[in-house]
Amino acid sequence: MKVYEALARAFQAEGVTDVFGLMGNANMYWWYAMDQAGVNVHPTRHEGTALSMAEGWARATGQVGCCTVTQGPGVTQLGSALTVASRARIPLVVYGGDSVMGALNGLQYIDQRRFVEATETAFVPLFKAEQVNEVVREAFFIARSQSRPVFLNVPRDLQEADYDESLPEYEPSIAMHPEPQKTLPNPDRLRDAARLLAGSKKPVVVVGRGVDADAEGGVKSLAERVGALIATTLPMKGWGNDSPYYVGVAGGFSNRTAVDLFAEADCVLGVGASLNRHTLQDGNLFEHARYVQIDLRPTLIMGNHRAADVYLQGDSLLTVDALNELLEAEGVASRTGFRTPEVKALLKESDPDPREFELEPDTVDPRLAAALVDKALPAEVGTVLGNGHTSGIATINMTKRRDLQWYISAFGCIGQSLPTAIGGAAASPHPVAVIDGDASVLMHINELETAARMGLKLLVVTLNDQAWGAEYQKFSPKNMDTRTAVIPTPDLGAVARAFGCRGALITELEQIEPAVDEFLRGDGPMLLDIRVSKTVASVPYRRVRFGEHI
Repeated sequence: MKVYEALARAFQAEGVTDVFGLMGNANMYWWYAMDQAGVNVHPTRHEGTALSMAEGWARATGQVGCCTVTQGPGVTQLGSALTVASRARIPLVVYGGDSVMGALNGLQYIDQRRFVEATETAFVPLFKAEQVNEVVREAFFIARSQSRPVFLNVPRDLQEADYDESLPEYEPSIAMHPEPQKTLPNPDRLRDAARLLAGSKKPVVVVGRGVDADAEGGVKSLAERVGALIATTLPMKGWGNDSPYYVGVAGGFSNRTAVDLFAEADCVLGVGASLNRHTLQDGNLFEHARYVQIDLRPTLIMGNHRAADVYLQGDSLLTVDALNELLEAEGVASRTGFRTPEVKALLKESDPDPREFELEPDTVDPRLAAALVDKALPAEVGTVLGNGHTSGIATINMTKRRDLQWYISAFGCIGQSLPTAIGGAAASPHPVAVIDGDASVLMHINELETAARMGLKLLVVTLNDQAWGAEYQKFSPKNMDTRTAVIPTPDLGAVARAFGCRGALITELEQIEPAVDEFLRGDGPMLLDIRVSKTVASVPYRRVRFGEHI
């Protein structure tokens, strides 16, 4: 047995069923061994997109995603995608080939450790054949326990060395390191938190990505008990929107009604939410509130540069249940708080963006386009939203709650949503739709061929303003020539058809619903090139760039 075969066997023992990657001379034999063992090895057209597809697969399955690249330039192509996955805390293992040991003057040599660690990714090297089991187990343990990407670095010549088959069988990390136990915070701090909540007049519960999946009932019960509004961080948008007191995202994507209500809050309970600068708008939201924060991590400094008044380090499910019990014992049953008929009417009638704009010829209002796409897509269809100016349009105007609903914004770069959605679609039993701008989609539009080859039920909705939208909107309030940020595009529907997908060019709102229906009825991927007007600026940009009070 060769080392690459032993490595492949160890990955299979860890439960790896799907790998995304690009083949090169430093990973080809491992690739071959994985393929021969029946693992689904998905060839992509770029190393960075392979990593993003593995991220999407991990998000959709809850398992460790897997990607493979070759040495040198194969590794450097991962830069942005690795940083995004690191910032988003996605568990991944990258099988990375490296140059021959000692070949420091090789054509493709680079210090891969220095490059990988610069992306905030863990680096686990293999130096000897007998270390195979140890390093693979370490890589998967770090990925699972720390929820982060790990780069397993394997020199090309070592992969082809002989492996001693008398060494012990591989024992997976999940068997040697069981899942961490659930924890309950200090009882004194729980009582302090209960007293603070019981004494509040207008509390708000902010739910973040760290909330336990089974805690929803308890969180809603606690919110009702203290009379709280329910808000979320951006990644959890839509959580709790079946409540008439759901106010949407807390932060830059809040509507005017929510911002005004937040100004009245005297207490904020963060459940699995870091309450970072985006959620608290650098301290400009909830200015008069005291804070209770529930999180598994050690004490955090929030986005207003403060620590919470009461920090509860513990599991969200157990902690929320304990707070409910303490409040019930104190006779706190169903406070009014924010839960009044007046507040309910405000939230029901709230218009996220009432302003009208004069549109360019043969374009549509992107706000209405996003809302129509949201309405036409059934709730079981997952959505993936990218970064940039388009995200502010789509996030505020798409309100339907979906089980798969991702915002790829962890590093603030464009181009990541399409490949991440492809990985999600490869693992999801339901169709997936990605909604993004033209500059972002065009960055990796070649992966439409990958989606077509895989036969994925993927809808790519391009809100195409034929510009770098964010920069266009930044030039405009400074009375600068916006022409610099304008960049025409071809018919992207035709481009999609050339890659083996379905595609349509849309210039009227009435075309959107039939096009979505066509996607749902048919097979394989489809792209909608929706031409939208550059005159429409998103709510977040108009607040920050134009100073509008909206």
